[in-house]
Amino acid sequence: MYLCNPNNPTGLIVTKDEVKQLLDGLPSGMPVLIDEAYHHFVDDPNYATSVPYVIEGRPVIIARTFSKIAALAGMRLGYAVASTENIQKMRPYSMGSINALVKWGGVASLKDTASQIDVKRKTIELRKKTASELEAHGYSVIPSETNFFMVSIGREIQPVIEEFRQKKVMVGRPFPPMTTHMRVSVGTAEEMDRFMKAFKEIFPAKTRTTAAI
Repeated sequence: MYLCNPNNPTGLIVTKDEVKQLLDGLPSGMPVLIDEAYHHFVDDPNYATSVPYVIEGRPVIIARTFSKIAALAGMRLGYAVASTENIQKMRPYSMGSINALVKWGGVASLKDTASQIDVKRKTIELRKKTASELEAHGYSVIPSETNFFMVSIGREIQPVIEEFRQKKVMVGRPFPPMTTHMRVSVGTAEEMDRFMKAFKEIFPAKTRTTAAI
């Protein structure tokens, strides 16, 4: 069983009560992989990490990455939280190892909690600001608890990607079946201003009665 929480690409969470309901309803012994790549950005009290289920002894495997909150995407560093038994079962399928620089980068980022708090704060502020501007322009945004969000554009995304590229703005690839939604990563304040400028040039303002749902 696989669960991405918070979800990619929607940015939505599966609440802690729903996760419990899921785990309690599964056959005993069924492994469950829960991807918590965006865990650090969540601000919703209805969400909770599933690490306690590992400690409890359930066959749950938590996947985490340094690519998001720590901004170490180029280092390709992540880790799993699981029982010793499950770690040993997975070890033969390991694709390789990481170098010393990557290891020390991960250690340093774990200690730098102040930077993580700062990144989370700035990301949430910019995400909310941009979402509000898009909705004021007449385009609905899926509530997100990550460092990205999805906006309903009302038409197929593939040609739109090229329109943004011509304006020197990169936006997310299609995510079938949600091909009339655009996934937008939260960047710096300057980058989000550039995105909004391009968006308003590509998409006309909509009234409340014509806004995409």
